Amino acid sequence: MSIARNDRRTTSSHFGLAWTAVVSLFLPFGTLADDQGEIEEIVVTGSLIKRDNFDSASPLQVLDDVDLQAEATPALGEIVANQTFNYGTDVFASHYSVTNPEGNRSSANFRGLGEGATLALLDGKRVTDSNLNNLIPQIAIARVDILKDGASALYGSDAVAGVINVVSKKNINGAEIGVFYNMDSEGDHDEYVANFLIGDRTDRGYFTFATEVREKTALFQTERPDITNQSVSSSDSGNPGVYDVPIRGPNGLILASNLKDDQNNAIPNVETLVDPGCGIAASPGGNGPNVGGMVRNNLSGRVSENVCLFEFGEFFNFVTPNKTINSYLNYEYRINDQFTYEGSFIYSRQRNKSRGAPSNPGGRIRDINNLLGGISGDHPGNPYRAFYDANDNGLIDTGEHLFAADVNGDKVPDRNTDGEVVLAADPFDASQGIPFNEDVKIADLRLFGKMGVRPSNLDETGANLGYATYDINQIRMTHEFTYSFDNGWEVAASGLMMQTNDIRNRKNGSFRAVLLGLQGELGPAPGVSDLREDQDGDGVVAMQWYNPFATNALNCADRVCTDPGVAANDNLGDYPNTQFVADSIDINALRRWQSKLTSIELLTTGDLLELRTGSVGAAFGAEWRQYNAEWDARSDENQCNNWYDACGGDYSAKDKNVSFYYEFAVPFVDDSFYGYGELQLAGRYSDYSGIGSSFDPKYAALYQPLTWLSFRASYSEAFIAPTIEQRFTPISSFLQSTNDFLLNDFEGTYRTNTFQGNQDLRPETAKISNFGVSLTFLEGDLNFGLDYSNFDFKDRITLLTGPRVVDQDFKKFLQAYPNTPACDPCKDGQGYAVNRSDAIAWINGTDTDSSIIRNEGPSYTIVNINAYYLNANAMQHSAFDFYANYSIDTNNLGSFRFDLSATQIDEYSFDFGGDNKGKAVGKQNLDIDVIPPLPKMRVIGSINWNFGDQALLLRARWADEVDATKVDAVIESLTYIDLTYAFTGFDWTSKGSMTTFEIGARNLTDEYPRPDGGFGAGIELALHDPRGRMFFGRVKHEF
Repeated sequence: MSIARNDRRTTSSHFGLAWTAVVSLFLPFGTLADDQGEIEEIVVTGSLIKRDNFDSASPLQVLDDVDLQAEATPALGEIVANQTFNYGTDVFASHYSVTNPEGNRSSANFRGLGEGATLALLDGKRVTDSNLNNLIPQIAIARVDILKDGASALYGSDAVAGVINVVSKKNINGAEIGVFYNMDSEGDHDEYVANFLIGDRTDRGYFTFATEVREKTALFQTERPDITNQSVSSSDSGNPGVYDVPIRGPNGLILASNLKDDQNNAIPNVETLVDPGCGIAASPGGNGPNVGGMVRNNLSGRVSENVCLFEFGEFFNFVTPNKTINSYLNYEYRINDQFTYEGSFIYSRQRNKSRGAPSNPGGRIRDINNLLGGISGDHPGNPYRAFYDANDNGLIDTGEHLFAADVNGDKVPDRNTDGEVVLAADPFDASQGIPFNEDVKIADLRLFGKMGVRPSNLDETGANLGYATYDINQIRMTHEFTYSFDNGWEVAASGLMMQTNDIRNRKNGSFRAVLLGLQGELGPAPGVSDLREDQDGDGVVAMQWYNPFATNALNCADRVCTDPGVAANDNLGDYPNTQFVADSIDINALRRWQSKLTSIELLTTGDLLELRTGSVGAAFGAEWRQYNAEWDARSDENQCNNWYDACGGDYSAKDKNVSFYYEFAVPFVDDSFYGYGELQLAGRYSDYSGIGSSFDPKYAALYQPLTWLSFRASYSEAFIAPTIEQRFTPISSFLQSTNDFLLNDFEGTYRTNTFQGNQDLRPETAKISNFGVSLTFLEGDLNFGLDYSNFDFKDRITLLTGPRVVDQDFKKFLQAYPNTPACDPCKDGQGYAVNRSDAIAWINGTDTDSSIIRNEGPSYTIVNINAYYLNANAMQHSAFDFYANYSIDTNNLGSFRFDLSATQIDEYSFDFGGDNKGKAVGKQNLDIDVIPPLPKMRVIGSINWNFGDQALLLRARWADEVDATKVDAVIESLTYIDLTYAFTGFDWTSKGSMTTFEIGARNLTDEYPRPDGGFGAGIELALHDPRGRMFFGRVKHEF
């Protein structure tokens, strides 16, 4: 039995019984031990001073290995995500969220204040990566301490919302082997774990070794069609694309518009048209708006007004396949009775392979239009036959075709010195010229879609790599020498080195290949000389065209396309792309992120002096810490050859920090009349190179006037230093779903966001206060507790991303055009019906936000948004945590335990400057990178039954509904029911070994979120579980 479980009934102080309630909230099996024997002194998270119990003036929750196993998941991150005070932890893949979670890199996010505001520790020391799923084998975890209070005074930067400390098993004598299997009731997804733990003791020390292998399979979105049919499915950046096409008059000439260019010349009159092949192909998965959950749906896109929608849901996962291996070694050697050495070594590797659309939307469309003037009518795949629409019906009727001059007879239209097509003397007479197609500009385009010849990198489902494809290797070593003096003081000198090597795969497109391919100059093909003519008549031309139009897969004439059977054959189009062209454009390359943490720490602890009320415990320490980081971008990024994010540079940087800290534990009262009370006084001075210095104090008090009543309170100041990434990242980009309010585009289109680090960022600062009360009755069998916490943030660092930039710009537009009418009817997320002429005037004016980069008219499509890091003005958070539990032993029917815990957010307000402020409670907050979905209340209740060797756990998890961001809808609340049965008692060897069998189900009633409307509506994977009912089994044998 672990220390954590024994200590739950420790009564070495007056407060022990009351605090039992806090640390035993989630005890699933077995009754509390009544062993009142001598307890080894331990260091509890939230204090540096050794104690013989878990008493704390700060709110502390402890989960031991039995609690962890009862969660029926091998992922520690998922266990933390289930805590009522944790919000937004990455558990499932969600490509429509601003943070793009992928489900396997799960960090604690206490109070929803951001992963960077919760400090992750392993055995009380920092880690380079807060990913809880890749720290240590779960079989080697002794307990997890969760401190829900500020602790920068003890641990330095990042310990604002709290601390999660994973404490490993040590001094084990014996062995344990286990297997775990988990699968959904549909048979679409499963995961398994195999782990092993062994330890031995000697007269002078011990060793403990553990290893674990985990693997889980993918869960495709198409395997949950009821969720994806109406939700996460479409983008208006499609393949085929949308183009700006000239409009011609009765004389065949291009009409002039009322707009002028920079030289005051009339801009040609054009109209924005969807590729004529959009929506034409017969699709195995069906065509239309409600087939987003089907495989191979809408092969040639779907027409919606003047856009060609691309249904991308079939290419994404709800669960990303993952393989993880962890190994852990801990050892101790007592040099003599006073001098001890302890060391540890951990190796872990986590591999992930996610899926994504064949190619991303957006990209350097504007550059193509500026450099080439668009796509020439001489392009062999161009479907836009030139004509004059005499009857204005949008169709090419008899007598409306136009013809160009061809004086030299080369079958290529003649052009004037300005590059314009020269019309035949009689442009409507076929005998006087040749047919020609219009020069067009790209309004919107995705390089590859679902039809035609596509890159070889695509998998069997047609998907390309997703953002979450990586291979992470970590090593961690610690060394500690401890000397114990005869007077009870100890001095510990420790060193730590942890290194993370993160290899990330990333899809992109080659801008150079697109630029050359649109001019027919991509090549040469392998083994072919660098010539544009077919020299030997074999049909192979060295320099090749890239065809972005639907003619790469369909047959088109006079702007009308037909399907030759593209679902079965990709090579039947008028001008198919070659495999060489597709593979030249598509890029799957590697990026590398390497970080290294080195620290040296000196800590001394002991009793400073003796007061009438007891001993004053003290701790003094100093720490030197250095963090090195190196980013190695792809060669294409270095050469500015990326289609989506242009350029990317390499960089390396380091942070150095020197800290001095102290802590005092002062008992101010201890007698039978006044009760027991203790003060905690702590402070830390930290100096960060290039950032500045900070002193962070903490004052906490614990007071128990009666044996059944206790109070606790704390106040602390904390800070978060800006990270190396936030300060030094060179120009980079990512994709984000962003509506365009000005142009009434509410399709949630993915648009390129470009950003870079800001070396002028200031540290985030916070003031944290907590007040709590605990009551215990019936000799500790009935317990209640309530805590109130408040976090007052200043200078919060946030990345001002595309949706917020566009939203701020639209608010300025409404101030300039206050008579803009409300929409009726409205699209999801729409509030106003903007007059297009007003929108164009604003776009071309001087007051619009220059961070929003648009295509030229008439489409004015957003092609890029310049995002940036900044220090926000303020953020306020306050919440109530409640717990209650009751234990009863019926003798004949076994023992029962009833637990209830809940968190209610009282306030979560933010002010990012200007008009970008608001309330976040009860909202999805999809467009705010630093605020996750925040249900007002979360509740967990459980019933535990124990009878001899048998145990049963029934648990319910519930989160309140939240308002959706993209649409006028509510993301519903769901109740998940979990059931676990365990039997312990098989002794196969008759030598004290024991086998435990567990079976159970999570989400027993098979609850699914209900889609409601359009993009991302009705489901929120930070709150909902897309897997449905999950069955699990575990076998564990202890030697």
